[in-house]
Amino acid sequence: MTDSDIQSAILDMGRRARAAAHALVKLTSDQKNTILRAMADELLARESEILAANALDLERAEKNGL
Repeated sequence: MTDSDIQSAILDMGRRARAAAHALVKLTSDQKNTILRAMADELLARESEILAANALDLERAEKNGL
């Protein structure tokens, strides 16, 4: 991935975050809470997968002297 690719990806993430923020403003508190609970449930369901990926990231960082 080139620096240009990285910059494009970051700019795209920023645009999508801004669009999401505009959409979230229109939701009720109950709707936001439902979304947050669903996100929490998904994180818990994928806990072992997330921890395994984090362990790989730490291992790679250590190998690269970070």
